[in-house]
Amino acid sequence: MPLFLTGAVEGNPSKVKLTDFLTEDAVKLYERVDTECRVELSDEKSWGGIVPKAFVLKESPVFTELNAQLDAMDPGTLRLTVPVRLVQGAQDERVDPAQTLIVKTGLAFRGAKIDFVGCPVADHFGVLGDDIPGTLAWLKQRFTGEAPTTPVLSSCQPLP
Repeated sequence: MPLFLTGAVEGNPSKVKLTDFLTEDAVKLYERVDTECRVELSDEKSWGGIVPKAFVLKESPVFTELNAQLDAMDPGTLRLTVPVRLVQGAQDERVDPAQTLIVKTGLAFRGAKIDFVGCPVADHFGVLGDDIPGTLAWLKQRFTGEAPTTPVLSSCQPLP
């Protein structure tokens, strides 16, 4: 939840205000988002141990600006104007590979240039390590226009 909220706030910081819908205690807990990793934020002593309705949301939350930003972030309507590298681990149990394919297809249908990459032996977090060489080569090519001069060593490979 905190990383999801961060995306919404950073997408429109002048309008999406946590104090419109979060309790004072939840706003204090949210302050950890810049100092704790995803695992720590998911811990029972952090966001993983709370019930949103009982602790996080104000009694009368105002979601107008949050909902507008979440709608703008929805991959079902998003129009990307820059190239995107979308990486999926075949062993991912958090994000179903079929769901990622649906997102990729929808973005491509709306004109996005997608480099879709599959990592057959990686799970959700495993793609981070397995695809470092491929991502670095992709970024270098995007920023310099130079294709890799040596083969990229990774189990991750382009998918159609």
